[in-house]
Amino acid sequence: MQQSAAASRLAARLEEACPAAVARSRSHSRAIIAAAAGSMPGLILGIDVEWMAPNRPFDAIARMLLPSASLQMDMQTFYRGWTFSEAYYKAFGDFPGEALLREAIAARNDSRAVGLADGTHVLLDRVAEDFRICLVWRHTGSEPEIVRVL
Repeated sequence: MQQSAAASRLAARLEEACPAAVARSRSHSRAIIAAAAGSMPGLILGIDVEWMAPNRPFDAIARMLLPSASLQMDMQTFYRGWTFSEAYYKAFGDFPGEALLREAIAARNDSRAVGLADGTHVLLDRVAEDFRICLVWRHTGSEPEIVRVL
């Protein structure tokens, strides 16, 4: 509950900096909180942050995300997919299809935004060595400017 309250406070500060926000999202995992807000017309966004637990059963969970996958995933690949799926769900209310998830994982775009085939943009990165963060958005209009990442 403390993390959720802290994420709400961060989101409120972000909204103060962006008072005309039309899209908002927040996330927390252990000691990390993340929030995103934007004011572009037609903007939809989602954010997710996850602690990378090294003992999590990656293959079993990955089979739920990618049912037809026959490959084993390393920890980094797994968390790229997991955070993308969670952020996508927060943005669009549904999980990404398998082809889009594979495209996002394959983009290997740490620290820079990448456009996917369906018009979704994704920014994946590591935070504080043990966390993975993902911001997903889609919009109508010109390319958004990412003002700050806190």
